[in-house]
Amino acid sequence: MCVTVLILECYRQTLPVAWALKEAGYEPVLGARRACKDDRFVGFSRATEQETWVHSDWADPRLVDELSEWLIKPGSARAILPVGDASLAPLMEVRRRLPGLASRIVIPPDHCIEKILA
Repeated sequence: MCVTVLILECYRQTLPVAWALKEAGYEPVLGARRACKDDRFVGFSRATEQETWVHSDWADPRLVDELSEWLIKPGSARAILPVGDASLAPLMEVRRRLPGLASRIVIPPDHCIEKILA
């Protein structure tokens, strides 16, 4: 079974992460805020074969539900990998709501993140 990995946040390091995942046999999907979905960086990446997953802004309370729904959507196994810190708070909330899927979110334990962001 191919594991689909949602890569959140678009920075310089996002594309190398996507290519490395693809070479390792994963299926990377870029996640982009609605405001960035037409960005050349996102739209012209050949690192991913799937369409970009467009989501709400980081501060939008709907984002936690959107991420939760993405994780539990039927199909191949799914994981989420952030490449920046803007998505950490929403991902921590998703782990609190769906503790059975916490291992699919590739971030440090909540207490480490809270200490760093404090």
